[in-house]
Amino acid sequence: MEDNADSAPITNNNPKSELILDDETEEYEEEQSGIKLEYDLKLEEIFDFLKNSDYYAKLKKMQKRNIIFELIVLVLLTITIFLRFKSVYLFTILINLISIIVAYFRPNILIRNKAKSIFEKNKYCVEIFPDRIEVQNNNLNYEINLNNSTKCEIKENLILIYSENQNDLIIPTRAVEPEFLSDIQAMIFSGTEPI
Repeated sequence: MEDNADSAPITNNNPKSELILDDETEEYEEEQSGIKLEYDLKLEEIFDFLKNSDYYAKLKKMQKRNIIFELIVLVLLTITIFLRFKSVYLFTILINLISIIVAYFRPNILIRNKAKSIFEKNKYCVEIFPDRIEVQNNNLNYEINLNNSTKCEIKENLILIYSENQNDLIIPTRAVEPEFLSDIQAMIFSGTEPI
């Protein structure tokens, strides 16, 4: 990847996109051109991405199971109070109600905390080629293959890419200059499966 030490810092309102050549092609292969993006993500974009993830779906399933279990316990405790009143049952019901409230809000709290931790490591340099996407995020470098093993979704102003190796990627369309947007979408959509 090229190092642009003298370039200005990226702001959310000033996207930086440029056409680049693939420097990893072999001598006998035809050079491919790609598009390089540099951007920061907003906290809301990360939160939206996480709410569409498998992680959030698992949290919601766990939430439903916990609430159903707690409601069953609540019904049993309520019946027990009517049959045989003891003050300890009232205390147990109170604890049970608190558990239901915690179970209800837990997925969103966990997603918000995860979004905040991702937001702290928020500088992205992405190079998109017809066969792969190279991502540099702080000290983390990874590659997403565009060989139809990856899933892609467009949600509002985001391109969400779910990689088979859990290195997912969010590309906000605001980070792409308009003349490159159709080329980027074509490269990504030709190598991914829609959700």
